[in-house]
Order: sequence, then C-alpha cells, then structure tokens
Amino acid sequence: MPTNRLPSTAQNFSPAPSIDDRCISLLQLCATSLSKLKQVHAFSLRHGASPASPHLAKHLIFHIVSVSAPMSYACAVFSQAHHYNVFTWNTMIRGYAESESPGPAIELHCRMRASSIEPDTHTYPFLLKAIAKLAAIREGEVVHSTVAKSGFDSLVYVQNSLVHMYASCGQAESAHKVFGVMAERDLVAWNTVINGFAVNGRPSEALTLFRDMGPEGVEPDGFTVVSLLTACAELGALALGRRLHVYMIKAGLTENMHANNALLDLYAKCGTVHDAHRAFDEMGKRNVVSGPCEDDVVPQKLRGLLRNILGRL
Repeated sequence: MPTNRLPSTAQNFSPAPSIDDRCISLLQLCATSLSKLKQVHAFSLRHGASPASPHLAKHLIFHIVSVSAPMSYACAVFSQAHHYNVFTWNTMIRGYAESESPGPAIELHCRMRASSIEPDTHTYPFLLKAIAKLAAIREGEVVHSTVAKSGFDSLVYVQNSLVHMYASCGQAESAHKVFGVMAERDLVAWNTVINGFAVNGRPSEALTLFRDMGPEGVEPDGFTVVSLLTACAELGALALGRRLHVYMIKAGLTENMHANNALLDLYAKCGTVHDAHRAFDEMGKRNVVSGPCEDDVVPQKLRGLLRNILGRL
C-alpha cells in the first residue's frame, strides 16, 4: 500500500532574496521621489549591501536620474562601484544630458570607451543632446563620424539627434544635409531643420522646406508655426504671415502662447497696428500664473509685450 510522503525540504527550499535584490524590489516599488529613494538607499547600507555592487548601483543610478535628482548624487553612487555595463553608462550620460550642466556627458563617453564598453544605439541620442546644449560643434562632428563608422547613422532617432545637434550649433546646412538622407522624416525632423534655418539667418530656406511638408503628408504643428512666423518676421513677409495666422485659427493654435508671441512680433516688425491688435484679442490662452485671475486681467507679460509692440509701431 503506497504511503503518503511529505515533500523533502530540499525540494521546497527557496533561498531568501539577497539584500541587493530586496533593495532593488523596494526601488521599483517605492522610489518615486528623491526622499523615498534616499530612504531605500540608507536601508540598503544599514542591512549590509555593498556600495561597490554594480548590480544595485545600476538600479540606484537609474532611479536617481528618473526622478531628476541632482547628478552629484548619481555620480557619488557611480564612483563607488566598477565594471558597469552599457546601460549604466548610458543612464549617467542621459542624466547629465538632461541636466543644466551637460558637460560631463562628453567626459563620461570618453571614459566609457576607455573602459572597453562599446556605445550602443541609445548612447548617441543622449550624448548628442548634451552636445547640442553645449553647442559644441567640434565634439558633435567627431561623434557624427563615430556614429557613421558604427552604422548607427541610418537609425531615425539617431538621425533626428544629429539634425537637432547641428541646428543647435548654428550649422543649419549640416542639419539639412543629414535631413536630406533620412529615409523616414517625421514631424520632429521637419520642425528641427526648419527652425534651424529660421533662427540661423536662413528664413528663405525655412519657408521653402515648409512648402515641401505638404506633398510628404506631414502636418505642421505649433512649433512649426513659431519657426515659420520667425522666418516671416525676418523677411518682412506679411502676406504669408497672415496666411499662417489664418492657419493658426483653423488648426486651433490660438492658445499656443509661443505662436501668439511670434505672431505679435511679426506684425510689429511689419508695422501693422490693426493686425497686432486683432491677434492679441484672439488669444485664447494667457500666460496666467498659478492661482485665480481677477476679472480676466491680461497678465503682465502679455500686456508688456503688446505695449512694446505698439511702441515699435
């Protein structure tokens, strides 16, 4: 007669998770703010987690960057461990690229290569974003060359980053050259290269590109309109500016403050008082700071802008 046997302890034994794994789980569940992140970090140290563990440090750094905590904190954690993979290097580069001090992103990229860690497809968009903020064209050209050698220059999001970098560095022609070889050109790419021409003294080229958008089935948005109005203001192209004004109304962009300000600036430079007043009256959205607005008073920023425009007229 068969006997019922209890399962052996060995079969049911499940080792307790390590302190690193416990802390990583806590980070994923709780680290939604800097204060909570620091609590989990302190907990890990109190319970014997090693600051030199690249496994735990990787997750700590990711969450530090994700909550936009000071990069000095991420750097302190990063410096305590070694042998990071490409994900952690990318996270550090991304953190600096998104910060107000993007310079260290370039140094980190050099250290990464010196550590025999090869950049991947995510490295370059972060790095190029930092270079764009710094307007560091020489570094940008070097990175572009490296990207081309690696074969990543055929990826749309890398190409978009290159276009943005060149435009931010004042190299509208180089931005357009990259744009010209893109197999897929989304609205971001169109906006970036149009704006690059508009703000770098090439308004005619900006308008020419805009005319090419329609045949390619790309619909302009508020950012496009701002760039075009800037180009019209530089050229004194009042008729086209008025057509853009009509487009703003039809497309529901009259609440876009950046487009409104660019429109007012256009009318000011073209010396049309009536159009400036009409545009101002049509503005559906005001730059209202947090809190109640008594009697729908026009905010000081807009009122000052209109006063300056009327003074110039």
